[in-house]
Amino acid sequence: MPSRLIIVPARMQVSESGGTTKHRLICVGDKRLAFKVKLKQKYFKYYTVSPVIGFIQPGTTRELVFTRKAGKITHDYLVIQYIVAPPGYDPRQPFIKGSKIGKLKLKISVVEGKPKALPETAANGKFVSEEGQEWSKTVVSV
Repeated sequence: MPSRLIIVPARMQVSESGGTTKHRLICVGDKRLAFKVKLKQKYFKYYTVSPVIGFIQPGTTRELVFTRKAGKITHDYLVIQYIVAPPGYDPRQPFIKGSKIGKLKLKISVVEGKPKALPETAANGKFVSEEGQEWSKTVVSV
């Protein structure tokens, strides 16, 4: 069975004076996934994300923390990409050639004053599988 990621909440609202929000990544399916949070270069000075890369096991949840520094009112977005992660794969490396790449988009609203409480919504990524991956990890025995 393929796997996918869900992010809850699917939107982020933060004050122009800056702030932090927490979001949950949920892995649905039976495959371990590797994820990477992608930022456009113009966002580097405003946002920090923890963790930026990682694994998420089937049926589990990982917390992502997004922090935005003070700045002008804008409507931004961040992208979380993910693939099925075979044994031995290091998420710091580029995604495996031939991988089906899933994508989640986190919409961000920067507002004047205190952010409103938003309804807790979810964004569903597409299902991905290891089909087509060109992966060969050499196992060294000691």
